[in-house]
Amino acid sequence: MAHSYYRITGIKTGQGPDGQLPLRYEIDAWSQDPSNKRQVDLMLLAIQRFQQMDVTDELSYFQIAGK
Repeated sequence: MAHSYYRITGIKTGQGPDGQLPLRYEIDAWSQDPSNKRQVDLMLLAIQRFQQMDVTDELSYFQIAGK
């Protein structure tokens, strides 16, 4: 049985100003900022749906986490 694979990569260089890595907020500071409530809610919903995907789906949480 032939399998197709999806390459999971990290942050790419050259995407931010002056070719630097894009800025990322510390998750604790980001999630506790009241102005980010909608973003945090959406992220939690997305993670929940991601984890509920069928474990045999090649892009499921369990397949990606297990790679």
